[in-house]
Amino acid sequence: MKNWTANSVSNFLMGGDDMKIVWLGHSCFKITLDNSKVMVFDPFDPSCGYENFAIKADYVFISHDHRDHNCLEFITGDYTLLNKPDKFESKDIKVLGLNTFHDKIKGEKRGMNTVFKVSAGEINIVHLGDLGDIPSDDFYKKLGQVDILLIPVGGVYTIDEKQALSVIDKTVPNIIIPMHYLTDVSKIDVNPITGFLETIKGLYDFSKLGKNEFSISKKDLKKRTRVVIMDYS
Repeated sequence: MKNWTANSVSNFLMGGDDMKIVWLGHSCFKITLDNSKVMVFDPFDPSCGYENFAIKADYVFISHDHRDHNCLEFITGDYTLLNKPDKFESKDIKVLGLNTFHDKIKGEKRGMNTVFKVSAGEINIVHLGDLGDIPSDDFYKKLGQVDILLIPVGGVYTIDEKQALSVIDKTVPNIIIPMHYLTDVSKIDVNPITGFLETIKGLYDFSKLGKNEFSISKKDLKKRTRVVIMDYS
C-alpha cells in the first residue's frame, strides 16, 4: 500500500474514457478503467451485512474513518490509499478531495467527510461519501463539472432525500447513482430508497438496471440527467 502524496505527479496524463462501475453495496463501488486499473471507494466491514470478498486494487478511496467505509482487510495489491482532502495526479487519474461535514453541526458529532472527484479520460465521477450537510457555494465552485454523482440518500447518518435533491440541483450531474440506503441485506440503520424515488419523481429520467454493474464512456452520456438504480442482489 502507498499513501497518497499531494500533487505527486506533475505531468498528468489522462487515461481512456471507458469505465465499468460495480456497486458492491452500501457506499462501496469498484470502478475499472479501460486500462484495467481498479479504483475502490469506501470498502465496508462484514458487520454491515453485505458480502466481503478480496479485490485487487490500484487506488482505494476512504471518505472517513468509520467501519462501514474504511475496511482495508479485503483489499489486495500495491494500491495507493487516498483518504484526505487534497489533490493527487497519476498517469491514470486526477483526484480532488474536498473537506465536508459528516453532520449538521460542523463535524462535532460525527467528524469530517472527504468528497472525492476523480477525472479519468473525459469523465468526472464524484463520490460524496457520508456527506452529512449541504456544502457551501464555495464547495460547488471548487468541485466543477460532475458527470457521474454517487450520492447518499438514506438519511440518518447522511443527507436525506430532500437534501440530496438540493445537492443534485447544485452539481447538475449527467448520471445520478444513489447509495447508502437500506436494502434487504443491510444491517446499517438507514432509510430505504423509496423516499428518494418519490422526491425525484417526474424530475429526472429513471433507469432500474436489475443488476449491480454497467459500463459507460463519454459518448454514452445523454443530454438529460438520469437516475440509475443499481440492484445489489
